[in-house]
Amino acid sequence: TKPFRPSMLVMRIKALFRRIEMEHADSVPEDESELSFGDIVYSYKTREVTCKGNKATLTMTELAMLRYMLEQQDRAIPREELLDKIWGISTEVETRVTDETVRRIRKKLSAVGSNVAITVVWGYGYKLEASK
Repeated sequence: TKPFRPSMLVMRIKALFRRIEMEHADSVPEDESELSFGDIVYSYKTREVTCKGNKATLTMTELAMLRYMLEQQDRAIPREELLDKIWGISTEVETRVTDETVRRIRKKLSAVGSNVAITVVWGYGYKLEASK
């Protein structure tokens, strides 16, 4: 509807492209059907995260973020990269959506008794760590 802000139009177009990209990214890699870290396992086929046989009930956004972090498990991931890859937001404006999603994932992993933690790399972003 008119009047509209050009920035909103750009965000909607980016969201459409992100959905298309996610459909292609959700396909199972040829060399593996699962990702694992610590005691959690992500199944590409069922799109579920399990810990010691217990299913963690995650929303689609939480699942996408955790999957991305599992795929990048050997490095710290900046907040800006998570905003861009998960939400399609490429901006310098401070947003707490990443922090809130991490908080919810931590709570749900803790509820199933996981030894995997999402730690803060101060001033940078987040990293997956598994306690012994």
